[in-house]
Amino acid sequence: MNVLSLFDGMSCANIALERSGIAVDNYFASEINKHSIMVTNLNYPNTRQVGDVFTLDVESLPNIDILVGGSPCQGFSFSGKMKGALTTCDVDIVTIEQYLKLKEDGFSFSGQSFLFWEYIRILVELKKTNPNILFLLENVRMKDKWRKIITEAIGFDCVEINSKLVSAQSRNRLYWSNIQFDIPEDKKIVLQDILIHGKAHRAKSKTVRVGGRGSNDRHEWDIADDSGRRYSLVELERLQTIPDNYTSCVCDTQRHKMIGNAFTVDVVAHILEGIR
Repeated sequence: MNVLSLFDGMSCANIALERSGIAVDNYFASEINKHSIMVTNLNYPNTRQVGDVFTLDVESLPNIDILVGGSPCQGFSFSGKMKGALTTCDVDIVTIEQYLKLKEDGFSFSGQSFLFWEYIRILVELKKTNPNILFLLENVRMKDKWRKIITEAIGFDCVEINSKLVSAQSRNRLYWSNIQFDIPEDKKIVLQDILIHGKAHRAKSKTVRVGGRGSNDRHEWDIADDSGRRYSLVELERLQTIPDNYTSCVCDTQRHKMIGNAFTVDVVAHILEGIR
């Protein structure tokens, strides 16, 4: 299969595809962060980087079978401004037609959450050559207004899944997809299962609530257990079900940021298993 991953980050979608047993012929990644690309290239050297989603021309790509992505969510998040996708002059962007016209007319956009409409633009264009394309979009919990706008644009309602079902963290996210899947069973993973050294007090009954993408306070991800011990970067990777030391080729600050911005790999892997 040919896969296109938008807002690819450090290619967590590549990990999820591998875990779900889906054979990938070509993996195209749209990403602009040099540190994320470095991590991707080390772990998946065959990844084909295609640059900025804002200027991506799908006609330069072969037929795409699967489109995945977790678009920037700061504008949607309850931890953010909650203004959604809008221009710098505070015009709400509520349809793909409106967005394309604003883009054509040279309008500037506020923040990055408007890039959701680039996901829709690319999905619409890919459907012209492959009407049966499979897709998956991940984002944070948000106001009903924006949830309904995204649902209308993508043509499928979302499913809310808490990452605590497959990991040791509490992290509610929304998933829009035309892949058929059930809510994952609770693996009953607790903090004690992911710790390297020491013990978190009362860990057997706890999961961690984390921030990450969409949070105003990035340090919310820099959490500690009941004893005050900070979680290591490997333990944070495990909270996101990312392989140990997957991000170790970049500095700790960038690792910290990437892990918080990533989606929970095993949730996405579970959804993708529906393809088989």
